[in-house]
Amino acid sequence: MIETGKEKPNAYMMHIHSNLTIILDNKPAVIPSQIGIDNSLWKGHNFDKYGTPGMPMPGGPMPVMAPLHTHDNLGLIHIESQINRDYTLNEFFKIWGVDFNGKSVKATVNGKQVSDYENIILKDKENIALDIKS
Repeated sequence: MIETGKEKPNAYMMHIHSNLTIILDNKPAVIPSQIGIDNSLWKGHNFDKYGTPGMPMPGGPMPVMAPLHTHDNLGLIHIESQINRDYTLNEFFKIWGVDFNGKSVKATVNGKQVSDYENIILKDKENIALDIKS
């Protein structure tokens, strides 16, 4: 790394990414951009204190963000937290405001079957796939 004397310490104790793919009734589902950033996609606020406060940045302000959020619609979950803890897939769904109760959900993590999808711990570079049937 080139040192400029102006580096700021990383504000996050935790900064990892998990990939999520959802197949809903045999069709790929879009995981929206801005979950945990845009108020319309930020329903659960239990973990707000661990997220990112808004701050000025070159080129424009950085928005307030939940510790679990998305920046695009490619399924990459950003886990950027001021504390180091295990976050679960269910906690991401609560922030997003979605609930799959009453649906059949089959889950895999890195291709291996998992029985309890809600309690999947989000880990760096893991690929989580859900096959959901109404």
